[in-house]
This record gives sequence, structure tokens and C-alpha cells, in this order.
Amino acid sequence: MANPAPSQQDIARTFALLGGQDTIQTPVRNSMEAHDLLSVGLPSSALLHLAGEVSFLNSGGALDKAIGIGPHHRFEQDPCR
Repeated sequence: MANPAPSQQDIARTFALLGGQDTIQTPVRNSMEAHDLLSVGLPSSALLHLAGEVSFLNSGGALDKAIGIGPHHRFEQDPCR
């Protein structure tokens, strides 16, 4: 059985957890826009915002494990500075 498509409410809630327009410059209003965003990659600021909103992601490397990166790849500020 196929999984149901995400609702607009689910997409909006996820967008907000990732920091919304403060961290993601392009609007994400539907599953196609979410797919487009994920295909180019989330900004690091969105992942850092998520880690700040969901406390257990900051403990024991949970975020690193969830997104498949090692601790040496993670950074706390914009690498372009």
C-alpha cells in the first residue's frame, strides 16, 4: 500500500521547523517545491535551526547520524566567512 501524500499542513510545519524564510530563501508550499529544495540541498542554517528546535538532535551526534555526516563535516557558522 502506498503512503499518503504529505498534506499542506505537514509541509508548512516542516518548513517552519527548518527556520522558514529566515533560513530557506525559496518558498516551500507543496511537495514539488520540497523535492526541488532537497535536490539542491538544505542550507546549513536550516539544519542548525532544526537542531535548536529539537533538543535531542544535539545530543550524542543524533543529527550527524540522521543526515549521514561525520562530526568533522559539521560547522556552526557560515563557511564562506
